[in-house]
This record gives sequence, structure tokens and C-alpha cells, in this order.
Amino acid sequence: MSSATPLAQPLPTLAPLRWDPRGVLDVDDDGCCMGYEVPSSYKCRSLLADDDIYAADTLLDAMAMDEPDADMLQPRLHQLAAILLCRACHQKQANEVVASWQQDILAHVNSQRAHPEPALSQTSNTSSSASETIQETFAQMQDVLRATQRQLEALAQLRQNSPTLSRVATSDIPSLSLARMATDLSASTAASSSPPQTSRLPQSTGSMHTNYESNTGSCTRIHVQRRSIDGECPICQDEIFPQEQLVWCKTGCGRTVHESCFQSWEDECRQSGRSVTCGLCRAAWPPECGCV
Repeated sequence: MSSATPLAQPLPTLAPLRWDPRGVLDVDDDGCCMGYEVPSSYKCRSLLADDDIYAADTLLDAMAMDEPDADMLQPRLHQLAAILLCRACHQKQANEVVASWQQDILAHVNSQRAHPEPALSQTSNTSSSASETIQETFAQMQDVLRATQRQLEALAQLRQNSPTLSRVATSDIPSLSLARMATDLSASTAASSSPPQTSRLPQSTGSMHTNYESNTGSCTRIHVQRRSIDGECPICQDEIFPQEQLVWCKTGCGRTVHESCFQSWEDECRQSGRSVTCGLCRAAWPPECGCV
């Protein structure tokens, strides 16, 4: 078992959030199994694995964008219960937990129907809508800044523990994306009148920026889409060429690194007794399957 890691707060998203699964389902953020002992009813204190906590966060974020329909969400509720109940003792409580969650969802829906938002006049609606839009935008910006701070702190810790990992693409940091939004318009205007820049990457017969699809001929696993090759290995910062031995993260960020660079990171994980993860996004690293 790994050390306790609190469930992360949902990252900001442009999709509308229809409800708050964490609050409605009363999901604790203590990083422990949500099962209970019989007959004492004491909560289980077994620690969940970091990979399970990340999977639960991802599933809760996805559920927040769906309608709070107890029947429609039943498959996801079973999946969530399997993640949040320790495999040693409390998996058998999954059906009971799911049934309790469905009752919580029904109570939430009935409460929303019993207390609808009061109707406002046309003028009042227009004014309050503009005010709410500004407040929501400001709140989203604050969420982005907080999420960025957490990511920067995690990267700093990662660099401190692993000196070989010294670079992550700035496109993965949301606050920098906000900064780019303010300059994209002027940059695109200037680019139309500027001579084309010569790429410093060597010419090759194939494109280095092609989105690769998983080879499903023999592999039955589900992979994320492989990202375009950025030109540099984010670990050693050397150029990446198609003829080299490369590996990529198939469960998280989809980024490509040198096989030799990842081997050093894998050896360090095993020597320290940690599960092998992606050195960039920390997603679990599955056994190689040959998919490109």
C-alpha cells in the first residue's frame, strides 16, 4: 500500500458541470478505503494506491458532466466502488455502496426539483447573467492558477527526487495556455507578413508530427492517443528521430521518450520500491505491448 494521498480537487474544464459527485456521494478525501467493518461499522483505514486515487478523481470529474441520473450512472458507480473499496477486505460491499449512492443521487434530484431557482424579470436576468458570467470566469481563472501551482509543486518535487527529469513541455501547464491566448491574435497577424522560419529539425521521409494510432492487431488493451513527437526527448532534451528506440505513455499523457531514458527512470522506481509510472504525468506504466 502507498502513503495516503488526498483525493485531488477536480481540474477546471470548459464543459458545464451538472452536479457535484463528491459532495452528493459523500466521497472522503482521506485517501483511504471507504468500506466499513462489521459489526462495529468503523470505517476502514486501509490506504488506497496512488493509481486508484487518480482513477477515482478522473471518474468523478467525468460523472460531474453527466446528468445526475441514478440508473444511467450505475455502471460508473460500480466502477467507482471497485476503485474506492480495498481489494483485501471490502470489495464485497460494492453493491451496497452503489445502492446507497443511487439513493443519494435520487435525494439530490428531488431536492433540486423541490427548490427550483426563482423566476426573475427579463432586465434582472440580463444583468445578473452578465454578473454571474464574470464571476464564473474569474473563479475558473483562480481554479486554473491553483491547479498550475499544484502542478509546479509536483514538478519541483519530481525534479528534486529525479535529477534526470529536467524538462516538461510548457503546453502541459494551463496557466501558460492562458498567457498565450492574449498573444495569439497579434502573433498570427505578424506571422502573415513574416518570412517562413526554417525548422531546425532534420528532413526525413516521414513526418515527425504525425498522430500515431495504437496497433490493435494483437493488443487488446485500450490506449490513449499518442501525441505528436515534439522534436526533443523531455527527459534528456536531445533530438528524437523515428529510427531510434522509443517508448510512449499509453495510459496518461501519450508523450514519447527515448527507451534508454525511460529505462533509467524505471530502474530508479524499482530500486526505491515504487510502482513504475510515467515520469511526466505519473500515470501507471503498463508492460510494453508493441503498439506504436
